[in-house]
Amino acid sequence: MNAPRPADPNTLRRIKIATQRSIELCGGQESTATITRVGRNTLSDYSNTGSERHQATYMPVDVLADIILDRKQSGEVPALLHELCRLSGGRFVKLPEPDMSASARQYELAALGVALLEAGTAITRQIAEPSEGAGSELRDAIDQALGKLLQVQSQLKSLGAANA
Repeated sequence: MNAPRPADPNTLRRIKIATQRSIELCGGQESTATITRVGRNTLSDYSNTGSERHQATYMPVDVLADIILDRKQSGEVPALLHELCRLSGGRFVKLPEPDMSASARQYELAALGVALLEAGTAITRQIAEPSEGAGSELRDAIDQALGKLLQVQSQLKSLGAANA
């Protein structure tokens, strides 16, 4: 006997509609079929909300990845990615692309910035969903974030000194 699914019918419908909007963003089923491993009819099945036959048919992650990467080239984010982020309790935030003319130190600073964001996310997760031993996990996450922040501060100081 299977346990009930966490996703209710409204959530599953929103996923189908977001899939449909993502396919439309790529220019429709014909166009999307040219950038993925699946054909037009299969793409139609993934977004079909009106047929019980396709009720449990959803887009595989690799096909979504093809759509995400295709749309990234145009500076767009597919609706399905936004919906999945929303379902996980978050929001998709696009990170800036690194400036290809930047120095190695600037790249390192950008990487530290991303690590700092990830540490902040870990802290937020620990606060939002405390677990047994959460106090020590939270302290560890804060220590990691502070370490990253100090690295960012150090890099900024050395960039400032180099530009002075």
